[in-house]
Amino acid sequence: MSKNNLNELIQIIEEKASIEDVISDYIHLEKRGANYWAICPFHQDTNPSMSVSPQKKIFKCFTCGAGGGIISFVQNYEGISFIDSLKKISSKYDIDYKQFITDKKQIIDHKKDKIIEINYTAQEFFKFTLESMLNNFEHPVVKYLAERNLTHEDIDTFNIGYAPKDDSLINFLVGKGFTEAEIVNAGLAREVDYKIRNYFFDRIIFPIEDANGRVVGFSGRTTTGSGPKYLNSPETRAFKKTEILYNFNKARSPASLKKFLVVVEGFMDSIALHKAGVKNVVATMGTAFSETHQKNIKSIAKNIILLFDNDKAGFKTTIDVGSKLLTQGFVIKVLVPEGSKDVDEFIEKNGEKALLALFSKTYEFLNYYFDSILSNMTDDSIDYEKIREYLSLVSKETDSMKREAETNKLLNKFPNLDQEQIKSHVNALSKIKVTDVPRQVIEKPRKSRKNQEKIQIIDQRILKNEIKILWSIIQSKESLDLLTKKSFFFKALSHKNIHSMIVGMYDSGIQPTFENLESKTDDENILNRLAMVKEFSTRVSAEKLAEFVKLNIMDIQLLERSRSLLKIKERLAEASTTNQKNNILKQI
Repeated sequence: MSKNNLNELIQIIEEKASIEDVISDYIHLEKRGANYWAICPFHQDTNPSMSVSPQKKIFKCFTCGAGGGIISFVQNYEGISFIDSLKKISSKYDIDYKQFITDKKQIIDHKKDKIIEINYTAQEFFKFTLESMLNNFEHPVVKYLAERNLTHEDIDTFNIGYAPKDDSLINFLVGKGFTEAEIVNAGLAREVDYKIRNYFFDRIIFPIEDANGRVVGFSGRTTTGSGPKYLNSPETRAFKKTEILYNFNKARSPASLKKFLVVVEGFMDSIALHKAGVKNVVATMGTAFSETHQKNIKSIAKNIILLFDNDKAGFKTTIDVGSKLLTQGFVIKVLVPEGSKDVDEFIEKNGEKALLALFSKTYEFLNYYFDSILSNMTDDSIDYEKIREYLSLVSKETDSMKREAETNKLLNKFPNLDQEQIKSHVNALSKIKVTDVPRQVIEKPRKSRKNQEKIQIIDQRILKNEIKILWSIIQSKESLDLLTKKSFFFKALSHKNIHSMIVGMYDSGIQPTFENLESKTDDENILNRLAMVKEFSTRVSAEKLAEFVKLNIMDIQLLERSRSLLKIKERLAEASTTNQKNNILKQI
């Protein structure tokens, strides 16, 4: 690809494209004076903080700092590559980008484009076939659509069609100028006994679109019970199941505006919600939740509601998807279609209004697991496999305060568990190993006075190091960023609160000072600790602050190891039998 050609394309786009026109395809803009304002889609915004300047052709968020031009907005909003963002904007303004982009990828894209072209043609065939039989009310397909309350409008909105019992699709596509090889390559036909036969046979057809609304594949549902319930297109250059979420293209804009996305499993659940007015919904199509799925979702919403079937399989899917999203910092809630197997059945029994009311009864993801599995257990009936699974989920929570709260909830429920051991595992950001969780009730050991004095000295040193770190992050946002990179969490509650205040100020574009921090609270403990931080003084230069923070983090890590060893030594000394000592050593 020629750099000059690419620069020429960028120049043409910047001349022809209107930034407010492009951005308004994704989010709502409100004009104020010469500029437009919007709720920023790149952070959890509540008041319009993003400005769009038509004259300068730039956007800028005055809260999170996101900014740039037309191309960078599309690239960041959709989570696509720079080249793909150029193509998308070019298509909107009828700019022929192909004369500027001529690398090997373009050759691959040409083959992908051919598949999409065939798919569009096939979609029209499927739609026409279904529309021509809708008046035959006795046909099994028409009966099924009626049972699922799918109207003519729904069929048109989702481009639902029908694949007949013969090979007429192949004849139709050949008549449109496509070769048999191209039809097979698109996944619409296959070779059987040296003959080309339709891939989809006597099935209701749901077209599958990519993030840009292009038809990349299909899924066919049987109404006869013959073969799999749903048959998806085979993988092609255009269709990769692990990269596609059904209805993503339609859900993107409403999800961005509402700041949350609903994730369901099947096509009909997605369509049922869409009909009920919940348009910010996607379906996984029964496939494992992939990293690409997570990346696509993250580009439009950080708040997720999981709504899967109300059975064992649905529970398993909820835990699997939720645990993957949890590690990426999503805020996850769970909705259960109470008294029904799935969303569609719930609506049929209770109506759309009842479904919308159900959204006020969501569970926090970890609460959902706790209430579903652990709430009925007692100390005498602990299922340690379930405890380990719950702790594994808690350890994936990226919010330290939530992680601590969930751990304490477990320990309050089961007071005979070894509190120190469980807390130390959960506070570690690494995944909890199954063998690390106690399998038996362990008595709380008596504490020796000598060890306690040593532990108190270590705790005081840790607090002093934390004070130094707090002082450093007040001076410099780079120091704060280093804490995040190092996955460092403060131990003292007052330090955690001060840290949260500092983060909030930086997020709002405010440089923290002791004066404005003190003005944010009337908590005596926090004010006293702020006074201690304020009294700390050092000759560390601004250039060496990062190194200073690293050294203090390393010192805390070493102190914590020493503290753990003292605790283990104490427990070994208090163990009365060899068996108890061996159990303690197994849990290290």
